[in-house]
Amino acid sequence: MELLQLRNATVKLTYGGTTFLIDPMLSQRGALEPFPSLRGDERNPLHDLPLPITEILDGVDVVLVTHSHVDHWDPEAARTIPKHTPILVQDRFDADIVAAQGFTDVRILENTTAFGQVTLTRVEGQHYDAPELVPLIVDVTGTAATMGVVLRAEGEPTVYFTGDTVWFTGVEEALRAFSPEVVVANAGGNRIPLGRLVLDDAEVALISRAAPAAAIVAVHMEAVNHWGTSKAQLRQTAAASGFTDRLFVPADGESLTFPHP
Repeated sequence: MELLQLRNATVKLTYGGTTFLIDPMLSQRGALEPFPSLRGDERNPLHDLPLPITEILDGVDVVLVTHSHVDHWDPEAARTIPKHTPILVQDRFDADIVAAQGFTDVRILENTTAFGQVTLTRVEGQHYDAPELVPLIVDVTGTAATMGVVLRAEGEPTVYFTGDTVWFTGVEEALRAFSPEVVVANAGGNRIPLGRLVLDDAEVALISRAAPAAAIVAVHMEAVNHWGTSKAQLRQTAAASGFTDRLFVPADGESLTFPHP
């Protein structure tokens, strides 16, 4: 398993003989509107991509979109990804969005499915820390739904991408059911004025306790204007909670390799 961190939750993953592009946000720095935020109104994304888009897309077999919010599937991704590329999405709402953009092979990930030698299992996410956030998220983005995904393949570590979620019973149950060797956690603590949308450092510590042998790769950090947990803060929490040796916080453009245990 080789994971290339690109920016935010955008990851290029080589796994089980398949190359996945996950949650592509490919816009140039500052091309997108800011999110409602307590931090400021910087335009998104906050940083440039570390590689040219042509290099990012080279060799990609399939794109996995955990949900259609603009920091996971943006206009530049829709414009530049070849229209015949298989796109895996969470539900009909997202499938209709992607299909309307001209993509001809859009597949809804329902429960467990196979792509090549890789088995993908959908895991529910909860993209809010308070129920009153749901109407606002739906009003602004069209949906509050999100998913995580567990990938398995012979000769590879089991890997769980949390997607955009806070800690809730679904995350705990996924960790128990699948015993992942690698957890890729959207750990930026992103929030809007009414509440938090994504795991923060304290919740990553909960993951470390629920999966005491797993490597934790923290992504979705310091990349869009409403981030709430810094990389430094996460590292401090890891040191205090005793999982520094299992925490990886890759820089944009950094590649990580995890062998089968």
